[in-house]
This record gives sequence, C-alpha cells and structure tokens, in this order.
Amino acid sequence: MFLSDRLDKLSEEGVKEMISENVELKTSLAVVTRDNKALRRRVRELEKKLKEDEDRPSTARSGASSNDQTAHFFDHEANEREEELIYLRERVEEYVTEIERLKNDSISKEAEKRKLTEVVKSLGERTGENLGRQEEADVWKDLLEQETARREQADEDNKRMRD
Repeated sequence: MFLSDRLDKLSEEGVKEMISENVELKTSLAVVTRDNKALRRRVRELEKKLKEDEDRPSTARSGASSNDQTAHFFDHEANEREEELIYLRERVEEYVTEIERLKNDSISKEAEKRKLTEVVKSLGERTGENLGRQEEADVWKDLLEQETARREQADEDNKRMRD
C-alpha cells in the first residue's frame, strides 16, 4: 500500500499532479494575501474615518446614510468588544476566586501537615520515653530475678549447713 502510493507519486503523472497542486496552492496563497492586504487597508480607512468623525463637533456631523452605516457598524463593534470585555472580566473574577480557594486549601493542608508533624514528634517522644521506661523496668526485673536467685541459693546453702 505505502510502496504503491509512493510509486504513484514518483511516476510522471504523479509529478505532474503534484506540480499542478503546488501551482494551485501558490495561487490561492497569493489571492488570500491580496485579500488580506485589501482588508487591512479597508480597516485603516474605516479607523481614519472614525477618528475624523470623532474629531468633528457633533453639530457638524452629517446625517448621510453612509455615515449612519459606518456609525452603526462601529457601534456594533463597540458592543461586541464591550461584551467580550465583560466576559473576560468575569473570567478573571472566576480565576481570582479559584486562586483564593486554592491558596486557602494549600494553607489548610500546610496547617494539617504541621499538626501531624507535631503529633508524630510527640508520639515519637512518648515512644522514646516508653522505651526508656521499658528498658528501666527490664533492668529492675533482671535485678529482681538475680536477687531472687541469689536468695534461693543462700536459702539452699543454709539448709545444707543446718543439716
């Protein structure tokens, strides 16, 4: 499949087809570039007209239909921009509240972590104390067992001597 497609593309007909496709793409690119330049020029002209209209006093503005259409067009654009601005402000507010919530969560988790660290430390200290006490108790038990064994030995020695 791949090899046959590759051979078709490398054949004389495939090369001609690719050349014609390339020409079509370059032509469409040139048309789009030209249209883009024309639209940019139109935008500059409209912005210039708007600036001139804004610079004129309100009584000097004419009631011509082309000016009304331009004014209506720019009013519509201004409304769209204002709606977009409102939407973006709402998004910023949402992000701010989300950031605050995340900060608060982070602070509370940090506080929990500190508390748990303190609990673990205190448990470790208690365990250390308990181990120390346990070792001390084991020493005392060993001493008691040794003393008990020594007394039993002494009692047995006394019995033997009496007999």
